[in-house]
Amino acid sequence: MLLNATVRKNLPLAITLVVGTLVTLGAWRFVQDVEHERSALAFSQRVDNTADAILDRFAAYQQVLHGGAALLHASRDVSRNEWRVYVEHLMLEEMFPGIQGVGYAVNLGPDDLMAHERAVRADGFPDYRVHPQADRASRPSSAILYLEPFDVRNQRAFGYDMYSNAIRRAAMAKARDSGRPALSGRVTLLQEMDQDLQAGTLLYLPVYREDGPLETVAQRRAALLGWVYSPFRMNNLMQGILGPDLSGVRLRVFDGLEQGDENLLFDNDPQADVGQAPLTAQRVLQVAGRPWTMSLALPPVVAATGLSQASTVLIGGLVTTLLLAWVVFSLRTSEERAGRLAWEMTDALRASERRYRAILEHTADGILTIDERGIVRSFNKAAEAIFGYSADEVIGHNVSRLMPERYRAQHDGYVARMETSASHRNLGMRREVVGLRSDGEEFPLWLAVNKIPTRGALEYVGMVSDLTERKRIQAELQYTAHHDALTTLPNRAVLKDRLDQAIRHARREGNKVAVLMLDLDHFKRINDTLGHHVGDDLLISIALRLEASVRDVDTVVRMGGDEFVIVLPSVNGRDDVVPVVEKLIRILAQPISVVGHEMIITPSIGVCLCPDDGQDERALLKHADTAMYQAKAAGRGNYKFFESHMLRTNQRRLETETALRRALDRDEFSLRFQPQINIHSGQLIGCEALVRWHHPQLGDVSPGLFIPMAEEMGLIGSIGDWVLISACQQAAKMQQELGQPLQVAVNISPQQFFRNDIISSINRALAMSGFPASQLEVEITEGVLLENSRETVQLLHKIRSLGVSLAVDDFGTGYSSLSYLTRFPIDKLKIDQSFVRDITTDASDAAVASAIIAMAHSLKLAVVAEGVETLEQYEFLSQRQCDVAQGFYFGRPVTSTEFVDSAQQFQTQPALGDARRASLDQLH
Repeated sequence: MLLNATVRKNLPLAITLVVGTLVTLGAWRFVQDVEHERSALAFSQRVDNTADAILDRFAAYQQVLHGGAALLHASRDVSRNEWRVYVEHLMLEEMFPGIQGVGYAVNLGPDDLMAHERAVRADGFPDYRVHPQADRASRPSSAILYLEPFDVRNQRAFGYDMYSNAIRRAAMAKARDSGRPALSGRVTLLQEMDQDLQAGTLLYLPVYREDGPLETVAQRRAALLGWVYSPFRMNNLMQGILGPDLSGVRLRVFDGLEQGDENLLFDNDPQADVGQAPLTAQRVLQVAGRPWTMSLALPPVVAATGLSQASTVLIGGLVTTLLLAWVVFSLRTSEERAGRLAWEMTDALRASERRYRAILEHTADGILTIDERGIVRSFNKAAEAIFGYSADEVIGHNVSRLMPERYRAQHDGYVARMETSASHRNLGMRREVVGLRSDGEEFPLWLAVNKIPTRGALEYVGMVSDLTERKRIQAELQYTAHHDALTTLPNRAVLKDRLDQAIRHARREGNKVAVLMLDLDHFKRINDTLGHHVGDDLLISIALRLEASVRDVDTVVRMGGDEFVIVLPSVNGRDDVVPVVEKLIRILAQPISVVGHEMIITPSIGVCLCPDDGQDERALLKHADTAMYQAKAAGRGNYKFFESHMLRTNQRRLETETALRRALDRDEFSLRFQPQINIHSGQLIGCEALVRWHHPQLGDVSPGLFIPMAEEMGLIGSIGDWVLISACQQAAKMQQELGQPLQVAVNISPQQFFRNDIISSINRALAMSGFPASQLEVEITEGVLLENSRETVQLLHKIRSLGVSLAVDDFGTGYSSLSYLTRFPIDKLKIDQSFVRDITTDASDAAVASAIIAMAHSLKLAVVAEGVETLEQYEFLSQRQCDVAQGFYFGRPVTSTEFVDSAQQFQTQPALGDARRASLDQLH
């Protein structure tokens, strides 16, 4: 009896302890399972996001290299400045953080090395040398020619032979043989300094000549020109890709499949202990054809930081249970009082549960639970924000209302089969699905579903994340990769796809595709004289005009530089194309105002048709390009349809370009000197130095052909330096032999003038020859003066400060303006021979020449008349007090030896010869 009384007395206390403990343990286990599942899902999502971020960024880097390769293909001879402008437009620091630069390395054969070094030295780098120099006889060579930004770090790599390093060589060879981007293994970059040493890697893309097939490895090796490439410092690269997302996680990246220190590329937290990490994951990524092993771990100290929600529930529940038991024990004599306190303690447990629910309500991920019938049982705040529904609008309804109508039947079947083994395979897996907001907007989201057993029934918890922003960023990267950064036109990657589609459609429909290659005439002159900012704005305006001039189904692509391609699908033949081409020429030829300059630009257009002139992208672009060069050769501002014989003409042009590159090294250039006569005295006072080119096979090549070609190829600077030095040397020797002062005039091209070292070039020529500066005359074009920039004014004054005189060549043919003649330190004007030719028969030409002479004299400028061929022309100029004459009437351009002989005859006879002197006597 006593025992039974004791049991009855303590029964409420025992029940309170047992029930409270069981409830607490159940709640703790439930929260712990949810917490663990949520942590695992979040960690898995973080791993996948990290892998995706790396792959997405490298895809963008590959597009950067493709853009550089397209520029090299389109412009053929890209100058250092053009490469710098291209890289600046990429905005690497903003758009592609982590990339160290974008460069171009040339492929060098055994016979190319010395010519390459000479060309770069002539381009303003007198100490340039390909390095290292060892072991070149047994392997190919390369040299880093361009690398922008050309900062202190990147300058260390200038001229480096990357083929000298086995790891770099392996990646370069893989890219060369495959034609695709290739990533190197772990290297130490030349950009590394003593501080902040990092592992490095390099991404290569081959650049080939486009005048032959590239189907086999042997063909690709034979056609290799070089590599567009980018170096990466791994710490900078990964921080640029991932930013702050690495906090609290240890990420290591290894080159290859082995995880050793010798393969370690990146470790964001080397001190972290991950031996007992609760969450780890590995992924093998294929990055530009090279495997990377990515290892992520959540260190125990991070996983254990803070008090977890499950621990909070357990501690709170046990404390509450003990408190309740103590109260029951203390007040067991009063059932009413004990019942009231038990209710209060139960309410405390409920408050603890509410706190847990509040924590779930404020998580960043959307969390919802559904029963086995698909009915929503809970819906947190994050889910409300994602879908736009309140919890009251969703709870109690089928979860299918959160997805578009077309997916609902499929989802209902999936829920019905949830318990089958096939459906279980999808549990815990994250997948991308389409959600439906309350306003009817569809959007992408990540979804992961897991099963939760509760009281014998089944419930499922779903975690969702909105992918809208991530998709937007991916779309922006995709757009950047497929559009020109300056004009926003599609780039070459898009061209290939559009052209392939048009060709397939033409084959099905039995019609044709027209491909137009369009190049702006004399665009380089605008860049050289007005500046690249004007050229860029002009290209943007041209792009807008082109897009507005074609159909919606047509495609306008910027290839690079000033070259555009237009694809016209579904045409029947030339008769459909001619009106389009003539419209383009007419519209582009209309005056255009850019940065305060009004100009007229004309295009040269080459046209070919598929299938008549080619049946794939490579052949069509090659033939359209060939026709475009024929249009240029025919006088520019017109168009040509491709004809098969043009290939032979184009081949001759390519041969001429190749020969021109080697002409300076092979000493094929020479100078001719044409006399200049003082009209007032009839005496020889000087000469103009004119460059000539004789090739062993091509013979004498016209300056009208090779000088514009040299300007387009960027060779005019080195040729101009040679002319300047040789003219001064030969003039010094001629005047010594003649025993009289001799003034020599040398033409300077705009490209040569605007190089940073024009002053050094003049000083070097004077120093090497000993020729007096006062007897050197530098001739510049009106286009140089049109720039009218502070740099132009400073350069002209610096040249004059050397004692060298300045003349404006071909005056009257360009942008003739009185205003610049008063602002610049000019000494002479040269009347272009086009005005002198008909000076005695054409009143307009006579008026222009007379006006130029009078105007120049009023400004205290001397006047030189070019192209004087007859006595009548000479007499006309003498009557109008022209100062100096030059032309066939006095002598043709001859070698220095022939010039001395003819000048000595001048000295032993009356000035200009007896007959000419007699005519002068009559004039004076």
